[in-house]
Amino acid sequence: MLLVLPAWLLSKAMLLVNPVQFRIFPLLVTLTIALYVAKKAVKGVNPLAVLIISTGFIGVAGSGLTMARPEFIHLLNLLFCLLSFVYWDNSEVRKLYIGIFVLLGLLASASLSVYVHIQGVLFVPLSIVLAILLCRSFTYKIIPTILSVAYLFGMSIAAIIGFSRGMSCDNYPGIQSYLSSMTVDIHAVVLQGFFSWVNNNFVGYSQSFLYNSEYAIGYLPSVEPESIVYFIKLRFLNWFIRIILFFNLFIFFGVLFFSVFKVINGLFCYFKAKYTCKKYFDIRYLLLCLIVFPIVFLYAYDAAHNFYRTFFLNYVIVVVVCLSLAGFRSGYFKHLINIYALVCVCVVASSLLVNFVLFNKYLKEGFVGPSIALNSLGAVNDDILELASACKLNMDKGRIIVDDLTYESMKRFSILFPITYLDLQGQLTGLGTKRVLDVAKPRGVIARCSYVEHAGLVYEHKNNGLCCANYNYL
Repeated sequence: MLLVLPAWLLSKAMLLVNPVQFRIFPLLVTLTIALYVAKKAVKGVNPLAVLIISTGFIGVAGSGLTMARPEFIHLLNLLFCLLSFVYWDNSEVRKLYIGIFVLLGLLASASLSVYVHIQGVLFVPLSIVLAILLCRSFTYKIIPTILSVAYLFGMSIAAIIGFSRGMSCDNYPGIQSYLSSMTVDIHAVVLQGFFSWVNNNFVGYSQSFLYNSEYAIGYLPSVEPESIVYFIKLRFLNWFIRIILFFNLFIFFGVLFFSVFKVINGLFCYFKAKYTCKKYFDIRYLLLCLIVFPIVFLYAYDAAHNFYRTFFLNYVIVVVVCLSLAGFRSGYFKHLINIYALVCVCVVASSLLVNFVLFNKYLKEGFVGPSIALNSLGAVNDDILELASACKLNMDKGRIIVDDLTYESMKRFSILFPITYLDLQGQLTGLGTKRVLDVAKPRGVIARCSYVEHAGLVYEHKNNGLCCANYNYL
């Protein structure tokens, strides 16, 4: 029941906006965080460190930060975490209506983050601590504190229980093996050696940012340099991108160790000296730990290195590194920080220029990636209506197989089956797609013919690359 509210909120948002409009939300969230961090960093002891925030868009990372993926909801949650910290840390903005708005935003974004992906649970401890700090500023603090903590904790437990039940596939070793391949294998780490695993993990992590001959699922056009000189320049730029990613990670892990040390030392001094917590224990280091730990966990745990997740991890890493270096008090290191910041912005500027020159021509030629051609949604709607009529499909009854192109036009109908997952399920279980259909009992299919044919499904009518069939006879 606790996950009903975020499910309802997300469904309403998805029904009201189309894919073009929805891209505005991740763009606004990403830029808002960047602007706040820049404003905060420029007031630090090392203001030039503000340039490091640009490495959140290094290489081709910008192509994935505006995708309507669960990671953008996690960023929304972190944005409200930032707002919560600002409200708690700055007495000038501590007005009741602002506090209520920020608290509701924190709870809503945390619940959405957990609902869209189980990895959102990793950020719940941060939300709980900030909710407690927020409520402490209210006149009546006990009831909102108890309700906020109980909601966040109960929602997380519900999500974990649901996830563990859904991920139990002991009867289907193919699915179990596939799921295991997406995460780190401790046995494999031991076999290949820790340092070898660290190297391979970084190579896999950094690969998505580079200019490659091909990209996962073809989300970007392949990079094919027109001359050997251009090829060498791209290799040189790739080398610099990897260096910056490495140093950002190195500094990030340094921040982790330092914040853990400060938390442990503060707790030790507090319990030993029996003085006030404020004197020895700085809550800011605990908040920093609660931000850093989830990112470290995902970096180590995600063996698949999906580009959208690595871009999200890099963005949060860059935020932490930028703010940490901007407030780092050391005259000796100040020059190194300034030099590093200048190198970062030069590499990012070069990559943005390359992106414009390299990918702009493909966009002009009509490249639309593997999913939805946003400029042809109207024509797709017309094709779907014609196919539904030709195949005599009763759309109101639902249970239709769709793909990511036809889903947008049919999302208001109940119980839709994504064809890619049905096909994958048939392959992994060894049952075949036909047997999976016998269990799912769909009424029909409207999807791209290439997907229908790949899944081995029969179709009755075809129109502009879309196919349909009526499976009421199954």
